[in-house]
Amino acid sequence: MQLQVLAQEWRAQASCKGSPLNFYGKRVRKEVMNLCSTCPAKEECYQYALRNEEYGYWGGSTETQRNKERHRLGIELPGSERSTSPEISAKRIKPITHGTESGYRSHTRNNIAFTDERGNECDCREAHKWYLRKYRESRAKSTEVA
Repeated sequence: MQLQVLAQEWRAQASCKGSPLNFYGKRVRKEVMNLCSTCPAKEECYQYALRNEEYGYWGGSTETQRNKERHRLGIELPGSERSTSPEISAKRIKPITHGTESGYRSHTRNNIAFTDERGNECDCREAHKWYLRKYRESRAKSTEVA
């Protein structure tokens, strides 16, 4: 326990200690970034967050920036399903609903083969073709009316 307390002494010097600013959310305000940029504990905070914090703005870094750095360094968060290994990273992807446009997008966005869980070719490409055909038909109808 003593080691844990010593390892986090930087928190007492952190500029954000007691701050009413919100360090969580998709968009971090400039006030938060400015506070972090001049913080004497910025590096310790960043190193702590890199190994322990999945969410929020820590040590002058966003969640995305830390995730990229974790991936580059091969760091895994403790007690989390998140990991940089491909086998566990696949668990983070929502299950694919095969035979749908969203399934097609999941395959292409995540660079996953067009196969189902059993290794058989799935119908996502066919669903995408159907979607494109219907989309083009609706566009053609809307231009005819105009």
